[in-house]
This record gives sequence, C-alpha cells and structure tokens, in this order.
Amino acid sequence: MVASAQTTARVWHFIGFLAVACALWTHNASAQTRQKCTEQIQERIAAMGAKDWPSLDKLARRSVQTCNGVVGALDLSQAYQAIAIANLAMHHAQDALEAANSCIKTYYANPGCHFQKAQALLALNRLIEARDLLDIAERLAKSSIEQNDSALRTTYNSSERELYLALKNEYEFQLRLIKALRVQYFSS
Repeated sequence: MVASAQTTARVWHFIGFLAVACALWTHNASAQTRQKCTEQIQERIAAMGAKDWPSLDKLARRSVQTCNGVVGALDLSQAYQAIAIANLAMHHAQDALEAANSCIKTYYANPGCHFQKAQALLALNRLIEARDLLDIAERLAKSSIEQNDSALRTTYNSSERELYLALKNEYEFQLRLIKALRVQYFSS
C-alpha cells in the first residue's frame, strides 16, 4: 500500500517536471525532430498518468532511440528513468536496474537515476548497495536544490523560473521518498 501511494505520487511529480521541461526546449535540432521528441514526452506523460507501464516502457525506449542527440543529457536520462519506473512497476527489477544504470551513465547528476537504481536493488534484495545509492541520491538532490535556489535568485525569465521551481519540487519530493524508503527498509 505504501509503495503504491509512493508510486502514484512519484509519477505525478515526474509528469509535472517533464511537462515543464518539454515546454522549455531550445535546442538546435530541426523543428520537426524537436516536435517529434516533444510529442514522445507527452506520450510518456500520458502513459505514466494512466499507469500503463508496458506502454511507458515502449515509449521511453523509443525516446532514447529517437531523441538521442536532439535533447540534452538530463532529458535523455529522464527517458531512462521512465524505463526504470515502468519496469519496477511491472516487477522487472533486473530490467529496471539496467535502465537506472543507463540513466546514471547518461547524466550522473540526476538524483532520480540513483533513486531508481536503489529501488531496483531493493527489489533484488541487495540492501547494502541500495542504502549506499539512497545516500548518493540524497546528496545529489540536496546539492541540486542548492543550485536551483541559487539560480532562482538570479533568474528574471518566468519560463526559467518555472523550470527551476519544478526541479526544486522534484528534488524535494525525491528527498521525501528517500526518507520513506529508509524507514521502510532500514529502520529497526
């Protein structure tokens, strides 16, 4: 029950963050390719909202193939993160672990990558490794919050401000999930 509520809340936070990030793209790729990648993000958002995990997995894998080189490393890592989320929800922990590893390799600073890897390790009963990953995810989330707070103080563009606020909310939410997992798995 706790895991289901956490999954639902995590999905909606992730959806909100993706929607803001999608609206702010300013890459040099062709307009048609950017549009295709934007549509794929919107499809992933819909699949997450519907909790259609097989479709989310398929759509996120398509995004990795189609949008590599079009979007930034953070955006690409979020596609891998979506693959990990979908596979965890479908109880495919090994596939989730592989996706989380790709997520980390693509953009190490995304705390969500480390969080998804920790969840996959927990599902595989690799508790010590999972605890270490939760520590890393927590440090990255705290550091990201500090960076976002600094950026928020210096930005005057409303779109950038909206993105930084969405990122801050996402990182704060990840910190709450990390705390909940620690209580669930590591408190006596």
